[in-house]
Amino acid sequence: MASYATLQADIALWLGRDDLTAQIPTFIRLAEDTIYRKLRLQNMIRICSATATEQVISNEYAVTVPADFLELQYIESGGVDLHQVSKAAMDVDLERAFTLVEDLILLSSDSTAVDIYYYGKPTAVESDPDSWFLANAYDLLLYGALYHAYCYEMDDARMQSTKDKMDRLIIDLMGADNKSRWSDNPLVQHG
Repeated sequence: MASYATLQADIALWLGRDDLTAQIPTFIRLAEDTIYRKLRLQNMIRICSATATEQVISNEYAVTVPADFLELQYIESGGVDLHQVSKAAMDVDLERAFTLVEDLILLSSDSTAVDIYYYGKPTAVESDPDSWFLANAYDLLLYGALYHAYCYEMDDARMQSTKDKMDRLIIDLMGADNKSRWSDNPLVQHG
């Protein structure tokens, strides 16, 4: 399995410059941020159980989104899915409803104990030697870091071609992940 040190060495090798060594960790962090804005994989799904607290100012029940929160999948309360509504609709006192407002999930008063299913940001590869991304998406991390290095160098041609490659790898990873969720067999209606 590739390591963080190997990734740094490969980036330096691809750049063909030894004067950017100090910037390589920054290029990797920027690559991770860029990748995680787009990439959604099954192994990024997290579940967080929470109990809402009443907000003193607004008299609404709220849960703060988890620190690694990227995107919401759905919310359950007592095994039943809650419905996402607008902030204005929450004021009508709907049942089994929620809305996202900045870093808060506002809940209807009948759904204060919830399970939040969401895409979470993986631990940075720098601090996770067993990172799934180092083992399974090394090329994506490499191209992502190179993209940011070329941005730093203001090399427009390499920047664009590397971004295209990075975007293609994200699409390929998500396609493979989606395919792994479902068999290749057609759906059959039982009746």
